[in-house]
Amino acid sequence: MAVTITLRATKGSALTNTEVDANFTNLKTGVDALQVYHVTGAGSPEGSVTAVVGVVYSRTDGGASTSFYVKESGSGNTGWVAK
Repeated sequence: MAVTITLRATKGSALTNTEVDANFTNLKTGVDALQVYHVTGAGSPEGSVTAVVGVVYSRTDGGASTSFYVKESGSGNTGWVAK
């Protein structure tokens, strides 16, 4: 997805408030469209990492059966299953 941003250098003059607001709106839309499929962190993701189903999580401080998780259900920060 392409994100359209109005640049002062390209325009040749200061941006209007409307143009600045449009830049932020376009950036937010672009970021919201990104899909992250692999997350790394310390501790269990259950209850703390929000993701869509299918995302994998590598736990940096995990041990046997607690180092790799898959988001198998839900739409918030629950539904993670250790593998």
